[in-house]
Amino acid sequence: MSSGGEMKLEKFNNLNQKCVVRIDQDCEEFFLSYNGGVYKINEVGYEIIKLLDKKFSVPQIINILSTKYNVVSQDIKEDVIEFVEKLKVLKLCN
Repeated sequence: MSSGGEMKLEKFNNLNQKCVVRIDQDCEEFFLSYNGGVYKINEVGYEIIKLLDKKFSVPQIINILSTKYNVVSQDIKEDVIEFVEKLKVLKLCN
């Protein structure tokens, strides 16, 4: 984590449970704070949470991310589904 830098907070209120993502000033580290726990996530995980909060479906998220990062949808599908499944275990999404 960057030394002495402030962290940006982004609140998500449209998921099953309210949560916050803390982002270091260099946008290199992302921390999901939820229900007393803190989970380190990457930039793509942060993007997925933002899109879920905006009520996008998993297939829509896969298409959006494949376009944004210029990758084939099939190449990221499994990773996106796996991350969403972890969020389901935390009861953040359905």
